[in-house]
Amino acid sequence: MVRHVRVHRWTAGGLPVVLVLLLSACSGSSDPKVLPLPTLSSTALPSPTPLVVPSAAAANTPQGAAAFARYYFEQLNQAFLSLDGSVLRSFAAPGCETCENYAGAVERLRTAGHRLDGGQYKLIFAEAPAFEPGLVIVDLAWKRAATRELDAGGNVVRSGAEEVRRDGQMSLEWRNRQWAVRGIRIMATPK
Repeated sequence: MVRHVRVHRWTAGGLPVVLVLLLSACSGSSDPKVLPLPTLSSTALPSPTPLVVPSAAAANTPQGAAAFARYYFEQLNQAFLSLDGSVLRSFAAPGCETCENYAGAVERLRTAGHRLDGGQYKLIFAEAPAFEPGLVIVDLAWKRAATRELDAGGNVVRSGAEEVRRDGQMSLEWRNRQWAVRGIRIMATPK
């Protein structure tokens, strides 16, 4: 059963959700263990490839917002495979800390000469309520495969267990005739 929770106010100084999403390991408790990522050093960025957003994900409708959320998670997976965070930044609204965290994590992997084995996201559920055009909260549920971060020699640097999240939300705004991500968050589960 998917729980619908609406949060209409997003804070800029919240939990760095990307670390929880990227490299969390469940240990039987509800508190994820977050491991630090390597530090960023200067390395040339790969050339970005222009993207064409599918027409279903480019509509300023509830269905378009939900389709964009699904498309964004596909691009998130691709960013970690290609080790190029530029696409994630291109979908970011100004001040999107989650977007910057994702893109930075991708770039830290590339700079360190590391890669991920596994860790792909599969969106199980994405639904947006009826809204006034311009701003929407999309309710999300996703599954993330178990992850191993490998160094250049194939040695495991860190790992995370498979996770299923049924309580996420993505805040989107309509800017310049396309969706932009304002943030992604995991809602606290009531005890």
